[in-house]
Amino acid sequence: MINVYDWSYDIERSIVRITFHEPIANKIIQVAEAQKARLLTNVKCAENELYFGLRTSVAISNFITALAQKYPNSFTLKNDWDISQTDNSTVSFSCLVEPNMNIIEDIVASMFDDFRFISSMTKRKTSNFELNVDGSIAYMTFDIIFSTQDEARTFIYDYNRFKK
Repeated sequence: MINVYDWSYDIERSIVRITFHEPIANKIIQVAEAQKARLLTNVKCAENELYFGLRTSVAISNFITALAQKYPNSFTLKNDWDISQTDNSTVSFSCLVEPNMNIIEDIVASMFDDFRFISSMTKRKTSNFELNVDGSIAYMTFDIIFSTQDEARTFIYDYNRFKK
């Protein structure tokens, strides 16, 4: 999944432990250096962990915020989307909103924002895009076609795991 990274953190006093599951250690260290976090090399840790020392809770918060802004480990969407694997390698998204007529333009714009974000999470093509709007509903649907069934399943798993 592109644009979402698999890392988490724990804080104990003035020490931040970052656990990661992809090759982003150098990226994390760069953010830490920019935030003046000290990499603790004398702490015994697993190969997918890094420990950093910071002096204040504000510095810790700033470090975690900077890391999450540069390498987000979750995402939120503006609307509720149903996601399903409709064919061996096709993942379908659909969203139905019953808007107030005064805000229909905002609802449609938010659906397009979500569509752009979701489609940016993979290099795969989207297809079967459909948008229907009338006085009582706004409905959008689209598919993402993957190479294999396993790739489609992995995308759905990661989407559900990282979505807040």
